[in-house]
Amino acid sequence: MKKTKVSFALFLLVSLSYAQSWVQVADFPAEARDDGCCFTIGQKAYCGSGVKPFIPLSDFYAFDLSTENWTQIASMPQGEKRQYACGFASDSMGYVFGGYDGSFLNDLWQYNPKTNNWVEKTALPAAPRSGAACFMIDSLAYIIGGKNQNNDALAEVWAYNMKNDSWQQKQDLPFGPRWRSGACALSGKGYLAFGLDDTLLYTDGVYEYDLLADNWTLLTTHPEAGRNYPMLYGMSNKLYSIGGNDSALNYLNESWEYDLGSDQWERLPDIPGEGRRGGMSFQSDLALYYTTGLADSSERLVETVKLVDPTYLIEKEHQVEWNIYPNPVQDFLNLEIRSSNRQSGNLRIYSSDGRLTLNRELNGMRTKIDCSDWTKGLYLIRLSGIDYTATYKLVKQ
Repeated sequence: MKKTKVSFALFLLVSLSYAQSWVQVADFPAEARDDGCCFTIGQKAYCGSGVKPFIPLSDFYAFDLSTENWTQIASMPQGEKRQYACGFASDSMGYVFGGYDGSFLNDLWQYNPKTNNWVEKTALPAAPRSGAACFMIDSLAYIIGGKNQNNDALAEVWAYNMKNDSWQQKQDLPFGPRWRSGACALSGKGYLAFGLDDTLLYTDGVYEYDLLADNWTLLTTHPEAGRNYPMLYGMSNKLYSIGGNDSALNYLNESWEYDLGSDQWERLPDIPGEGRRGGMSFQSDLALYYTTGLADSSERLVETVKLVDPTYLIEKEHQVEWNIYPNPVQDFLNLEIRSSNRQSGNLRIYSSDGRLTLNRELNGMRTKIDCSDWTKGLYLIRLSGIDYTATYKLVKQ
């Protein structure tokens, strides 16, 4: 069978485009709520806590990114209900920090998916707070801003080290206090967007954090109004801002993309239906998800929607080269590594709607995949290792 060589050079600067639209998937499987939190470990997103009318919650649920189904997991321990908490995760453990249960909180809880239980870790050695933002870089979780028991917005930044269960205070935000901002990490840098300052101004700035310099830089401002309660994602050298509300208290169903390379904003399709804020959000390699939240009608939601990333770009073309054949494929797909020091890594294949079709570890120079029973259509092959990432388009006939 003739082999077709596929190299990064051929695909460099080529984007994989899809018809952009939000798609509804399985509803959140419990009471409607807002102000919950999420963290993602592997191919599962864990969502919970939050508030229904005047009652904080402690229950949690796992969303399988391959099947897009929900299952209930252990709730936080008795008495540990809360809203406005932060969620973050390592490769194997999830964490919930702080929030509000009638009082402001500074505690930290670790969730182990293997044992399905929660363990209390070292609390933040500072004032309790809610509405902080957070992101993960390496083994450090950065807790940013928030509001304390005196209703003062905070400019503090704290780093939690998951390896030794310790906290270190970093430099304060140089642009002043923020709470209910959006935050994410991408390619080793952190990003903070929008939120309220200490005068209740709805801010419009997006800032980039360099962890080595412990320094923040203003990247851009939103092309429209300032906002708070946004959900912020990072993917393919781009930032995505979803939902929130503005200074006129309009709840937003807007989706915005900011390209870090071109410094350009683009408005993506709106989430169908009402504007919303206070939802929970997470992402896979190729899709953004938004669930629950408070709608413009004051109704709390259980709806879960997703948007497949429309522009997943190839990265680091010089570091790895593959033979992938045949393409189009009917029965069996072959992957051959052209570089002997790239024998380990991860292989994931997604359907065009962002659903995970195959997930396996690479081990050796050759991999053979049976795809005879796959549905015909477009797929994405994502190959990743310690120092490389590659994405290819595959057609199943």
